[in-house]
Amino acid sequence: MPDGNNRIQVITINSSPLKTCLVNAYMPSLQVAGDLDYKDTLDQISEIIEKYKDSYQTIICGDMNASLHRDNRRRDQNLKEFMSNNNLSLANRYPKAPTFFHHNGKYTSQIDYIMFPETTTGILNSNIVIEDRHPTNTSDHTLVTANIPMKIDKTSTQLVKIYTRPNWAKCDKNIYTSTLKQELECESRRKRK
Repeated sequence: MPDGNNRIQVITINSSPLKTCLVNAYMPSLQVAGDLDYKDTLDQISEIIEKYKDSYQTIICGDMNASLHRDNRRRDQNLKEFMSNNNLSLANRYPKAPTFFHHNGKYTSQIDYIMFPETTTGILNSNIVIEDRHPTNTSDHTLVTANIPMKIDKTSTQLVKIYTRPNWAKCDKNIYTSTLKQELECESRRKRK
């Protein structure tokens, strides 16, 4: 899709009865200096929502670098206003748990979200899970997953391989090695059966 930039990725899903526009965002994180960038990025997402609202159900997800569970920070208020202005909400029974873990081990917050239009009642009942931290996850964020019921029409069979590079400075290498070894042994045993 032509929409998006280095902070916003947009993909469309050939789903029915309504097509889906998935907008993934990595919001600016710098305080004060990044507030203008933060508002600008929210405005860009609002434009994408407006562009696709008549023919797509739009799902917004990603690292919002703001929390819906605090009231004292400017960008928390900006995120809440953005959701209100675009008629977005969280799924019913959305879990409240940390999704970000500061490298110093002292601070956590819930700043990663999956948001849905309030008009799409079917997906508001989607099962959202905030995964536990896993030793092989070297990110300072944990996974937030959604099981969204939809029928998808297959349009392409091309496989894309994605390569990631672990952040070794933030990783407990002993736990990482041990966990990886266990998983490889389990996979090896499974293949022998």
